[in-house]
Amino acid sequence: MKQVRLMRILNITPDSFSDGGFFNQQKNLQEALLNKTGLFSILDFGAESTAPMNQGITDKEELDRFKSVGLFELDFPQEIVLSFDTYKPQVFFEIYEKLRSKGVQNEIWWNDVSGVVDEEVKRFLVKTQKTKYVFCHNLISSREKTSEHMNAVNDELTIEDIFSYFVEGERSFSKNKDRVIFDPCFGFAKNRQQNIDLLNNLPLLMDKIDFLWLIGISRKSFLRPVGKKLSDPGVKDFVKEKQRIFLKKLLENSSSAEMILRIHDEKDIEGVF
Repeated sequence: MKQVRLMRILNITPDSFSDGGFFNQQKNLQEALLNKTGLFSILDFGAESTAPMNQGITDKEELDRFKSVGLFELDFPQEIVLSFDTYKPQVFFEIYEKLRSKGVQNEIWWNDVSGVVDEEVKRFLVKTQKTKYVFCHNLISSREKTSEHMNAVNDELTIEDIFSYFVEGERSFSKNKDRVIFDPCFGFAKNRQQNIDLLNNLPLLMDKIDFLWLIGISRKSFLRPVGKKLSDPGVKDFVKEKQRIFLKKLLENSSSAEMILRIHDEKDIEGVF
């Protein structure tokens, strides 16, 4: 039987499309930590929206957002993994060091959507303990361009290209396999059809590359009807049903013994298991 772990998305951004800034308040974050941990073993905190319509922010702005919600004063249940969704190494390292200095011993992950394997990633793997790194598929030219990922869309990108990308990643991280997680990174540097093709071929990709995989399609725009917004009548139910169908197919067709699903809340997986 597959072991499926659930990662909950906690957006503490003022421009979040999914939760309206609900987690911009410390008390709501604390409630999520204490009352929602039965389903979720990983909590993924993000303070910058990388949705195409939003502008990138500075390291200081991102750190200030984490501080403004009292991140370093929260009480973290020991069994929960703390994941930080940031493409900025200095932001991650400051959070990591601050939490460790506060005595937080939880496992801490760096969820890096840049896809850039540079000296900072190597430093992370050497200098940190009780951590994992999430390696994502992205096609940006530099880490600083992460928020502009839709400018890096290549309409000629094929499934074979994505397979090759992760084969190369497999070589790069062969010595750290137990500490690296692969993420196809739906919605990043891909057009609508490429996202759908990737989703349909995901079981094969996961079976070919023997790493732990993190899958995040929760409320992604490519699941919506063309020209519709998530706030339009009936669209949320439409997306929820699409997610359910795709996730059930993934669980049925992939031979992977373990995977992680990244979702906004428990409603996103109703009817999947």
